[in-house]
Amino acid sequence: MVPKTTIAPGVLLPLLSLGTGSGQHGNVTYAVQEWIALGGSAIDTAHDYKDQKAIARALKSTPRSDVFLTTKITCAPADNVKSQIADNLSQLGVSAVDLLLIHMDKCLPGGDLASTWSALEASYERRLREAREQV
Repeated sequence: MVPKTTIAPGVLLPLLSLGTGSGQHGNVTYAVQEWIALGGSAIDTAHDYKDQKAIARALKSTPRSDVFLTTKITCAPADNVKSQIADNLSQLGVSAVDLLLIHMDKCLPGGDLASTWSALEASYERRLREAREQV
């Protein structure tokens, strides 16, 4: 069992994660399946890695609650941030991820850290409102 640490109330982050890093594993689906079979529960991917559909295939038979999903978006203008989030969720086949980070290796034209962060906050607030409305 991989130890976990609390990163927010009720949110436990496994201290060891499989980073899929741009398909460095060759067969990402197989790597994720093996990771889960070995007892791993955290998967770290990114929008730019272009491997999230393979991760979704690997996790099809794993309960969502058993996996801690981290993904990243590129620093970008607000409208692009929204589309990246939607694309991440669609590719991963989930309605939410556990941790969403800003991949700071580059900023798309017109983007900056402040506008990207503001768009992330707006998305989070929108999700909270939607969750409250469903209760």
